[in-house]
Amino acid sequence: MSGVVKTIKKVVKGIVKAVVGVVKAVVNVVSSVVSFITQPFMGLFGGMPGAPDAAGEADRQQGVLVTRNGSTINIPVVYGLRRVGGAITFAETGADDNKYLWVAYALAEGPIEGLFDLSIDDNQLAAKYIPLLNNGQTVTVDEGRYKDRIVMRFSHGIYYSDPTSSVVGGSWNPCSDAPSWKSSMVYNGVATLFVRYEWKQIETQDDADANPFSGSIPAIKTTMLGRRVADITSSSGSTAYDSESEAYSTNPARIIADYLRNPRYGKGLKNTDIDWDSFLIAKNKYNTVVTYTDGGQTGPIITNNTVLDTGQSLFNNVKTLLMGCRSYLPYSQGKYKLKVEDAGNATDITSGVATIVQTFNAD
Repeated sequence: MSGVVKTIKKVVKGIVKAVVGVVKAVVNVVSSVVSFITQPFMGLFGGMPGAPDAAGEADRQQGVLVTRNGSTINIPVVYGLRRVGGAITFAETGADDNKYLWVAYALAEGPIEGLFDLSIDDNQLAAKYIPLLNNGQTVTVDEGRYKDRIVMRFSHGIYYSDPTSSVVGGSWNPCSDAPSWKSSMVYNGVATLFVRYEWKQIETQDDADANPFSGSIPAIKTTMLGRRVADITSSSGSTAYDSESEAYSTNPARIIADYLRNPRYGKGLKNTDIDWDSFLIAKNKYNTVVTYTDGGQTGPIITNNTVLDTGQSLFNNVKTLLMGCRSYLPYSQGKYKLKVEDAGNATDITSGVATIVQTFNAD
């Protein structure tokens, strides 16, 4: 994962500037053409009519940073690089003087690529712990304000058809020692951070000053490299949902295909329901390399980094994904097709030369 992280650090600052510049150049050339071409797609998972409320969507995207508590919380789906909070799905105190607090934070539908950083009550932990967590190791914080106070372990959220054989279900985690923890609590398919906090008795002012906890269940935030998605390598779709090809990606075509195909949190479509030729063309268009910064950093012209609220309708979540990549999802001849809002060139998203398929006169 280190290669992915290094690439993110190099290019993230210039992404918005470069993408806006390229998109503006294309739209200026073909705005009148695009407005006509896209009319048949309006209302079919794309276009402005019925689009999710922008203010409401902004509130939802901001809300994912909050650590929440409850038994009816929807687990989000995270695509790309996003900062999120956690849903407290298990919390219990115990041991002598209730010195331990065990907490399980559900982060997202899995499997995800991993964590990029981690903060507890807005205090960022040392970077050295992140690769250890991503490797599935049990980590004891041994420096800083939480020294010898925290033990944690991270699960990527791999889904197992037999959950009893899963890494979480079959192995120890810091919450396993909690009095009411049950072996059936496997968190199958959910990326989860398991933490044991330790409270030490306060007898002096120095003890009070050294106490890092406020008395409430600590809140966490993490910058996450989100869900692994299958690649689209052919127009037949035979490998479009092959778990062996799942990897971290911000390509919108791969992300939309994952959401449409997933039976757990998505629409559960079959390969035969999707026009893979259009998805492959769109994937390649999104991957068009452009220059992000004056320093020469390059990367794909359009990426998708978003958090989907599984409490929202499938329709609204698909619209959210499509709005993030200027695309439409028309349904034609029994299949969903992915169309990019550009000048209409068959393969080149940056070209202002469209292929004319029909002309009309006054009659």
